[in-house]
Amino acid sequence: MITFLDRFFRMNPKTDDLLFDGTYLRDGMTVLVGDASQRMEITDDMDVYHRDQAELTNTWYTITHVMTNQKYVTFLATYEDGSKRKVTFPLGVPWLVRLNTLYKADGSTEAMPAVDALGLPGTQALPVVNQNDIRRILTPPPASKHGV
Repeated sequence: MITFLDRFFRMNPKTDDLLFDGTYLRDGMTVLVGDASQRMEITDDMDVYHRDQAELTNTWYTITHVMTNQKYVTFLATYEDGSKRKVTFPLGVPWLVRLNTLYKADGSTEAMPAVDALGLPGTQALPVVNQNDIRRILTPPPASKHGV
């Protein structure tokens, strides 16, 4: 049995965070569509179509196999009852995420802070790049003495 949340469910900042869009989604996160205007009005007499849409927008699920392109994010959603489905949303959709499912890029189970040093959602640590690495990348290799 899947539990539906009210269309105007509001996040609890002690347990949830808001991700700006689908580019911040990562495997293992438990998420809910973050924009109330994209959720369904829950009624006792919902038809099959509206119930199916509510399963996409009005309930928490854990995501895996997250893939993005320039327009969409696609993932496998696992619901609280264990049922699964492949889901695709426009990339611009915001997402609520359970704080206890945000992890560091090294895979440790310590929860990430809500935002990183740049003020972006803290779903993945930024790589550390030093000046020598940048110079090595930007400097062309020396010319060969043999013209090869």
